[in-house]
Amino acid sequence: GAYTTIYTSTTSPLSFEANETKTVPFTGPALTAAQVQNGVFRVTVSVPNDQNNANNAAQKVFRVLLKQQAILVSYTSEAAFGLKNRDSVTAALRRLGIGYDSLDRSSYGSTAVDYTPWWTLIWSSGDPSMALTLGGLGSGALTFQETQDVERYLQAGQTYAKKSLIMAGQNIAFYHAFAGVSNSITDTEFMHTYLHTSFRANSPTGGAYNGLIQGKQTDYWMFTDNLVSASPDVVAPTFTTPLVGTEVTGYAYAYVTHPTTPSDSGAGTTYINPKENTVFYGFDWSDLSQTTPSEAGNLTSGTTRVLRGALDFISSHSGTILPVEFTAVA
Repeated sequence: GAYTTIYTSTTSPLSFEANETKTVPFTGPALTAAQVQNGVFRVTVSVPNDQNNANNAAQKVFRVLLKQQAILVSYTSEAAFGLKNRDSVTAALRRLGIGYDSLDRSSYGSTAVDYTPWWTLIWSSGDPSMALTLGGLGSGALTFQETQDVERYLQAGQTYAKKSLIMAGQNIAFYHAFAGVSNSITDTEFMHTYLHTSFRANSPTGGAYNGLIQGKQTDYWMFTDNLVSASPDVVAPTFTTPLVGTEVTGYAYAYVTHPTTPSDSGAGTTYINPKENTVFYGFDWSDLSQTTPSEAGNLTSGTTRVLRGALDFISSHSGTILPVEFTAVA
């Protein structure tokens, strides 16, 4: 739609020497909650005419994100499958009693999304069959812009403020780490360098998988859960490390049945270093089967238990999943 002017401001006259720069503060407008939730904003800064009028104005387009929780769930509403994945992971968070913010990345189009204010980012994939449509936007793969957004988020981690990423999607590794697939999405750097995950096969059984996945780090993933997935990726860490240290790779889950894939491969990987934690699952959040009636509390099977394992893993490695609050000390 058309832009509506909601604020203007003019400074007192400024003079510049050759190659001089100045910082000029602006108060800016007061935004309503509705504007923040629904609006796209454009800031235009201009200067009077001079010898070179081609550079007299500069613009920046952005949206405002309000952080309230430590965790952000990034999802897509482009397809029903994306909403199904979102509903699975957000229901699990509520069952665990953990607050979260959510963001529909499909509404941003090609606009960059700044995830850096949040401590933990949970990525909920879209329809795995849509990875080649619309350049991958809002689908089972990530667009180039989306990989850049996630990479920038992880790069913002500090030794005193780690960034944590939990990502699930049954064709993410296939489209981003399998050089044999013919598409414009493959980005091995994203999978290998940032998720530290390599692609082994598109299914442990050569087709749809209806079977068990076994937790491999029993401090966090201590149960066997059931998975029903059309084509879950078989993955492995890109390199092997000792079990302890400043940089450690590992497996979150392994497929119990895997007749067509190597035994040294799995359904999920983990990675830690001093500035970041990552957990990657080669299946979708909604692929997990929940026992009916479910077990009590945090031991509930399905997405709840798989997500709880990832959150426990992150928490034990200096990640943050709850808002930080300060209490006055007398």
